[in-house]
Amino acid sequence: MGFSYFYPMDKKWVVKYGLKIVFLFIVGTTFAQNDANIAQKYFQATEYDKALIIYEKLYKQHRGNAYYQQLFNCYYALKDWQKAEKINKKRLKKYRKDLYAHLDKFLLAKAQKKSDAESVFDSFSKSGMVNFRNIQGISLKLERNNLVEYAVKLYEDELTRQYNFRTAYYLLRLYNYTEEKEKLVSNYFLLIKNSPGSYNSILGNMQKSVADYPEILPIIKKQALISLKEEENQKMQELLIWVFTHQKEFDRAFRQEKSLERKHKLRGDRILNFAILCASNEAWNSAISALDFLMDGTHQQDITKAAHEAKLRVLFRSLESQKNVTEEEQNLLFEEFDAYFLKYPRGSSNLASQQLEAKSYLNFKNDPNKASNILIQCLEYPLNKNKELANSKLLLADILVEKNQMWDALLYYNQVEKDFEFDKLGHLARFKKAKVSFYQADFQWAFDQLKVLRSATSKVVANNAMELSLLIQESLNLDSNIFSLQMYARADLYFHQKRFTEAQKKLSKLLELSDSDYLIDDAYYLLFKIAQAQNNFEREEKYLNAILGLPESILKDNALFEKAKLFQFSLNKEDKAKELYEKLLIDYPSSYWASQTRINLKKLKKTHENNL
Repeated sequence: MGFSYFYPMDKKWVVKYGLKIVFLFIVGTTFAQNDANIAQKYFQATEYDKALIIYEKLYKQHRGNAYYQQLFNCYYALKDWQKAEKINKKRLKKYRKDLYAHLDKFLLAKAQKKSDAESVFDSFSKSGMVNFRNIQGISLKLERNNLVEYAVKLYEDELTRQYNFRTAYYLLRLYNYTEEKEKLVSNYFLLIKNSPGSYNSILGNMQKSVADYPEILPIIKKQALISLKEEENQKMQELLIWVFTHQKEFDRAFRQEKSLERKHKLRGDRILNFAILCASNEAWNSAISALDFLMDGTHQQDITKAAHEAKLRVLFRSLESQKNVTEEEQNLLFEEFDAYFLKYPRGSSNLASQQLEAKSYLNFKNDPNKASNILIQCLEYPLNKNKELANSKLLLADILVEKNQMWDALLYYNQVEKDFEFDKLGHLARFKKAKVSFYQADFQWAFDQLKVLRSATSKVVANNAMELSLLIQESLNLDSNIFSLQMYARADLYFHQKRFTEAQKKLSKLLELSDSDYLIDDAYYLLFKIAQAQNNFEREEKYLNAILGLPESILKDNALFEKAKLFQFSLNKEDKAKELYEKLLIDYPSSYWASQTRINLKKLKKTHENNL
């Protein structure tokens, strides 16, 4: 009876006053949040005194100590140790298991150089409160206060209690920072042993560590050898192979690769990739040994064929990299081609190998007729818009230009351009068409084609189109100099046709008769390329110096890059090469050659480190 009497009154009271209380709570919380945002901005701007005023007010208003951490941080930043200790003790008295409050107590003891700082740290670190869920937050706070060594202790203790991938992985970053190289290497091995599924990710980090500290590579090598003696482990063997290849010990790496394949009955893909890696490092003999191993008749046909094709490429590239190729070396290459085509008859499935054979006859036998016949046979296969077929047409067209059969060459360039209009192949064909028009002195048409190609997707085509279009543009703006441009175009054609003596005569006459300096740098650069084709280092340097000595030239970055390469790879003047590369990057940071310059500088640095 009484309950039914008072119930309507209670309901009215709740509606009337309860909503007001909720509203006032929301308003109060909103104002507090706004103040907290302002205080945080002050703190981030290192205006700690302004942030302190707001946080003190908020801390008093909210008895639940919601703003303890922010207020403590202000006191700590302002080095007001007394007030910081006061609120820290109050916090710990109320919340005995507040891990961050214990950490704050340690930070205060450490900042004031108190004798009990270490015991404070040991007390909370071994209390059982620190675990893999909160360790990262604790560690980050220690790092921000330049106490990384204590973050390391926490992670090491956690790892001792229980292996956890995230814990071990995070320790890598800390060891890198503290430069504890022995521990860094040990931790990598711990990760590989316990988390083999993450091997690639671990190896990626290891490569970064080796880049920072090259001296750890022998430590890794030693540990890998010890680990393999203790227990056969595929990932450890893969790691040892990685170390050997990193140290350019390709023969030792190959022995491990063979052992790995036999133990685990692999198909041969790893060794094929290894051979490609050797070739990229110009370790030709190691690459060929690996490929011969795959061609020994014990592997599947697809691997054997891929290895044979790779061997043809390696032999070709090895000869191409030499200044003087002996007849015996040439014969070995062509014997390999004969053996390959005997086993895998010519057809649409091995067009790339047929193209390589044609290039070999061009480069090493100087036999364009034989090369042409091979490529013409390639065109007979019933293929539609095939890229390898298109490459055959481009190579055949280049030979036809060399033989002065311009119209036939244009026919093939047109076909490729039409079939691959929006592809790099189509852009390259269009550039070559423009070059033929340039040779024929049809400069305006060539210029119109080159203007479009300046935005081609291929950087090489775009750069070449840019340089040639600028050369023509200067000429078209100076009608009296068309004759000089015609002479240059003829010399460029002679160069393409390997008629070097005639090209030199044309260029010498151009330099003698030209009444303008706009073609002088181009003439010198073409003379440099002729000297380069003839392996005449003295004349190469002479013509590059001539370009660098001109008051103005758009080819100065080209000349710097080529001269640096000459010093690095031909004249063994690596210090001078380094100076030129650095000058190029400073003077021409947006040069087309900037990217390759950085790569070559990196090679120089590695060579220097290996010689120490």
